[in-house]
Amino acid sequence: MQFGELLYQKGEKGESGGWVHSVCFSPTGQYLAWVDHRSCVNVADSTKDKVVTELKTSNLPFLAVLFVNETRFVTAGHDCCPYLFSYTDPDNLELVGKMDGHRQSSKSTVSAMQHFRNLDKKADKDSETAEVETLHQNSISQLSIVEGDPSSVTTFSSSGIDGALVIWATKP
Repeated sequence: MQFGELLYQKGEKGESGGWVHSVCFSPTGQYLAWVDHRSCVNVADSTKDKVVTELKTSNLPFLAVLFVNETRFVTAGHDCCPYLFSYTDPDNLELVGKMDGHRQSSKSTVSAMQHFRNLDKKADKDSETAEVETLHQNSISQLSIVEGDPSSVTTFSSSGIDGALVIWATKP
């Protein structure tokens, strides 16, 4: 490719595009992956005449993408949990799975009498906050390599708007 050559443009007549949140090259530079605000994962293959493969997901929009080897990459965003994807050719872009990281609940049971005493002391309505059942309690905004070289990442980190930094082991 020539420097400055347009790789891909989306948004032809009748199509609505979503802005790009993050891009990442594979270790060899053969693939370029990006995530957009339409909850789509896209991969361009430089060896296949710049063919772009798009996978629309049912997840909330992703904000970050990171290749962990030549054919696998991780995305994360508003779902508060990383997802592993695999790309081997233009016909094979798939979601491998959600990277499990369930938060353990520390809620205690309170008797009805104690509940109303607490309401009376606070002179406030019961303000229960919904707790997300993932390690991150808010959107993940960045993914970074922790261990391994770019062609074989063994651990990576995720940092989020909640201020948490989580270390993840990649799945083989």
